[in-house]
Amino acid sequence: MVPGLPIGASPDDDFHLATIWCDRGDAAICRRTDEPAMDGVERVRVLPVLGPGLACFAFRAEQSAGCQASLHRQPGLVDGRADAGLYPGGFHRTMSLFVTARIGRSVLAMRMASWLLAISLLLAACVLAAPDLRRAVTLGALTTLVPLGVFLFASTNPSGLTVAGVIAYWSAALAHTGGSRQDRRRTWALVALLLAGALVALGSRYDAGIYLGVASAAAWLAGGGFLPERRRRSSLVLVLGAVGSVFALLGTQNQRALGGLPETDRPLTVVLFENALELPRLVLGSLGTLVSAGSTRRCPP
Repeated sequence: MVPGLPIGASPDDDFHLATIWCDRGDAAICRRTDEPAMDGVERVRVLPVLGPGLACFAFRAEQSAGCQASLHRQPGLVDGRADAGLYPGGFHRTMSLFVTARIGRSVLAMRMASWLLAISLLLAACVLAAPDLRRAVTLGALTTLVPLGVFLFASTNPSGLTVAGVIAYWSAALAHTGGSRQDRRRTWALVALLLAGALVALGSRYDAGIYLGVASAAAWLAGGGFLPERRRRSSLVLVLGAVGSVFALLGTQNQRALGGLPETDRPLTVVLFENALELPRLVLGSLGTLVSAGSTRRCPP
């Protein structure tokens, strides 16, 4: 792997890589168990380099990724986890096309493919945006994507392509709703970007549908989709937003999140005050936070 980006550097690499390799059905690399899946996650048996041990350096500043060397020498299979309906599956199936016997090179090819697709979507969104909005779209994307979003683009985590797809969709929806009818080629290009952005986002994560719905509503209002002369053009945006919202409601990710919300009898004022205190962490969290030595905290898949 390239320096600084070893296997396990992406969030929940063991979950996503095991899912990608299990999709190929090679029992020598991934073997499914008889244990029932829970919350969209199934227990599998995978090669050690695809198991939880690949993140042996996570949250340990003093430890390099060299600790993975022992995994390559470890025989047999170890307990792992893979997707069982938590994700739509489009991202994992696409990445499985790059699977080879050499895991390191395969992961590098997957990251390059994900990066190229994400950048292509963002570049198309910038080129097709209206001239007066092009700078706003570019600056808005860069300031919110650096560093975490850009890092996820070149990863095996579906969230990177989800973000790129939603941004491309929103930009195309706004340009299409408020655009001119005369430029047919640009109109068809925007429609293609609309569909591509929605397909990539929804194929990567179920909850992308929520953001597509919000983006559709925002583009409809900002682009004047309610005006009589623009209602026909905005119909596609509204349809895609509705499809995304329904897709999100049917997804396992959102059902699990809604089902896991804790009940509370705290006063509303207390909840609002605590949320206000959390805002700085929410805004600056992507820039990194301090983690105590020896912490084993992991992100949910």
